[in-house]
Amino acid sequence: MQPRRIHLRRIYPSWIRYSSLALLVMVLCVMAGCSDGQPPSPSEQALTEAPQDATPHPTEAPSEPLMVLEELYGVPCPTIAGTDQAEGINRQLEGYYRPIASTISRWYAASGYSFVHTIRQEEDSYLIESLLSLSPYGSIQVGSVRIRADGQVSFPSEPNLTALADGNFMRNLETLLRLGVSIPLDGYGQAATSGEMYQIFAACYESLAHQRIDTTRIVPEVENDWVRKVLALELLDYYPGVDFPTDATLYLQDLQSVLARWIVAVERDIYQQYSRAATVEDALALIELFLQSCAAQEGSSIPGLYVQGSDPRVAEPGALSRHLQSIIPSDYGQSPDTELTRLDLAKILVSVYEDIFGEIRWDESNASPAPYDTQDPAALKAAASMIMTNYPSYVTFEPELEVQLYTLPGLMRQFATQTYLNGFYEDGYLEIPALTTEHLVKVAVDALRHYKDRTPSTLPMQQVSLDRDWDWYMNQYETGAYNYINCMPTLAAMAMKWLDQDSEITPQALREHIPENTGGWYMYNVEQVFDDYGVVYTSKSVSLENILADIDAGNLAFCQINEGDVNQSGHCFIVYGYRRQGENLWLLTQDPASAFTNQYGEPVGKHRVVDAQYGVWIISRFSTRYLSIPPATNPLYVP
Repeated sequence: MQPRRIHLRRIYPSWIRYSSLALLVMVLCVMAGCSDGQPPSPSEQALTEAPQDATPHPTEAPSEPLMVLEELYGVPCPTIAGTDQAEGINRQLEGYYRPIASTISRWYAASGYSFVHTIRQEEDSYLIESLLSLSPYGSIQVGSVRIRADGQVSFPSEPNLTALADGNFMRNLETLLRLGVSIPLDGYGQAATSGEMYQIFAACYESLAHQRIDTTRIVPEVENDWVRKVLALELLDYYPGVDFPTDATLYLQDLQSVLARWIVAVERDIYQQYSRAATVEDALALIELFLQSCAAQEGSSIPGLYVQGSDPRVAEPGALSRHLQSIIPSDYGQSPDTELTRLDLAKILVSVYEDIFGEIRWDESNASPAPYDTQDPAALKAAASMIMTNYPSYVTFEPELEVQLYTLPGLMRQFATQTYLNGFYEDGYLEIPALTTEHLVKVAVDALRHYKDRTPSTLPMQQVSLDRDWDWYMNQYETGAYNYINCMPTLAAMAMKWLDQDSEITPQALREHIPENTGGWYMYNVEQVFDDYGVVYTSKSVSLENILADIDAGNLAFCQINEGDVNQSGHCFIVYGYRRQGENLWLLTQDPASAFTNQYGEPVGKHRVVDAQYGVWIISRFSTRYLSIPPATNPLYVP
């Protein structure tokens, strides 16, 4: 096919001398061709032929280069005219642009793209920059070609043809471009970076929320805008002084961790489903999403798209979903809306895993000791294969504990990661490859599509808080020699400070009040000092209803808790309020353990927000009662 000239853009550069005039005329030409500020369409005659009187006098520029747009396969591509080296340069340009134009012509017009080129001078060379523009959303960089004054032409190391030919990748890029995220094509096949991940997931969240992420409270030490956004969403843990490199190589396990937290943030903030019980339908949908995040990773030996004989890149839409439905264990007759316990979920995950790799064999010789609270084969197999480990420590599985929606993505991440790693290590050790840009883009867009039919919830936040105008928080790690076991004295001193703004009672003073106890305190130690210091309290049975009723009545809830092995130790916090929004329900607590500050510059235990069901569970697994403390009307008695 012979190229057809469609219009001429006269640049007037001095191939050797007239750089200032070149820049001026180039700007004028661009303005003439794009007067509405939008990139020109290849089908429009927005750029007219250069006026005849604009031709330079022969004594000014005896050999003047022009950038000419030639139509190749219906796509405008650049060539050079007006210079002695034009013929050789154009042969090289055509060799580079012809396959790109052929690929683009098959789909770009239907997508609404324009193929746009600009030329600019850089010292002794000229740079032709080409991009696909999807007005008004932005553009995708196709590549840059450098033409030196001596006629030598340099092309990108990769012509991006592979990326352009990958229709799925280009459609995913188009989705991101509409969200304001532009990913250059030369990243195709290259290692993705953490910075790309931050940018993409923050943009996907904002597109679902229809508003920008508020980062005003993030500490000023974090300067990168995308990092500030993911910290505001709690997609990453924050540690003071720790740098967040945006150019770090990305691996699938890192991506899956952020994906799990992103889903939690979306359910919490946008759909207000954070605290509800997870169902079989929820579990299957996330199993599919997380397993598909593994399927495209080159080098994994996981069979197909988890459907025997299927190519993960061309699997029939919905095939995995239907397959997962078919292997749900029938021994407990789950329906899609059945609420899950941890044991129910273990049965589902074991069934999926065994469908991929075969039967899991468990015995005490090849696995950690069995938890003491269940001997169910599904729980033992899940823990032995590490697709769903014992919880919250190795001694218990908590088989009857309800799985809430905010806990489900983390469990799916663990399952998918272990499945993925076992797929790699099945035939011996293999180095885990870095994640590619196209894989990152696919996972993010799949996650976005997971919510395509959902309507955001706009219910208002309801909050009851007994917080004070004065600062009554205390950090146990600032209480001297006993700081690691001083949680209960510190919390007791906190309660006294809540009662009386002028209280100067310290955790050290309370510990010295019971000098014979040099270890951790129990509730009776707290009751002793409360009695001695005149603090009024009532002992009540642990339940969510009781705690919420106390908060409504203006009373603090002084609680012991355990989030690990109940045989080892316990901890404590005060509940001083709660929040409710849609299905979300949280307890507002003061936790004395603050080894570092959070992304807001506050101690991590100060104003700690805890899911209400989880909060009551960690209280009830340690003690059957808590102390209800009403507000004081008289100053505390100090002996």
